[in-house]
Parts: sequence; C-alpha cells; structure tokens
Amino acid sequence: VAGTAEMNRSLQAIMQSLGGSRFSDAASWIGRSMLVESDVATPLRDGTYAGEIELPAGAEDVTVSFVDANGRVVTSQGLGAQQAANFPFAWDGGDEAGQPIAGGPLRLVVNARVAGETVTPATATWTSIAGIQSPANGGASRLVTGLGLLDPEAALRLA
Repeated sequence: VAGTAEMNRSLQAIMQSLGGSRFSDAASWIGRSMLVESDVATPLRDGTYAGEIELPAGAEDVTVSFVDANGRVVTSQGLGAQQAANFPFAWDGGDEAGQPIAGGPLRLVVNARVAGETVTPATATWTSIAGIQSPANGGASRLVTGLGLLDPEAALRLA
C-alpha cells in the first residue's frame, strides 16, 4: 500500500511538471501566428488575411472570395491556373485605394475549375495567437486566437 501511495505521488509530480512544460511551450507562441485548417480567415496583426489552398489536382482557374457574416462578398481574387499543390493566398484587407474595408472574420469561398468542373479545395488560414488558457485543474492548455480557443496540436505551422 505504501508503495502504491508513493507511486501515485511520483506520477502526480511528473504530471505537474509536464503540465508546466506544456504551459511554457504554449506561452512561447504568444505573439506569433499559426496556420490551421479553416475556411474562416481572421485579420493578422497588420490587418492582412492569409492562408493556403490545397489543390489535389491542377486547376484551369482558381478564385478565392472573402465573404462577411451577412453573405456579402467583400472582395474576390482571381488566382488563375494553378498546379496541384498547396499554394498561398493573401489579401491586405483594403480596397483598390488601400483603404481598409475589412476587420473581422471572413468566410473563404474557394472555387477551382478542374477538368471543366468546379471543385472546392481544402483551405488553411493564418491566425494570430493572443494568449493561452490553462485550466486550473491541470488540463491541456489552449491557445487564444482570432478563430477562438484552439489546441496547440491544431497548428500546421507557426510563423
């Protein structure tokens, strides 16, 4: 019985030290951006929107549209023909004169014409990491981002 009690104390100590390590790892991400699978783009610290489009096959034409909460297309970009690959997209958040016209989350609508048919490829977007949330009970830390609370494991890449 004494051995089991000692083992439980040791496991608790290990769990607490690992929890602190995860917390400090996540804390080092504050102020950075992470790429996550999402069809919602949020403005980065500089007001830009960015992400990646995954094309499993080459497309004759690719268009990405940014749509607000009311369903209104804020802007569209024709990206032309693209090869099968992950390729980046970006928008400065402004109109042709450079004046800001967006500032909140926008839904991405991506259409690609592949062999004459329109397909909707997978998208990933960059979101800023503003903080971390660490439960008092020692549970997993979550990142506070423009897309809400996300697990660190959701990050495809950091910048």
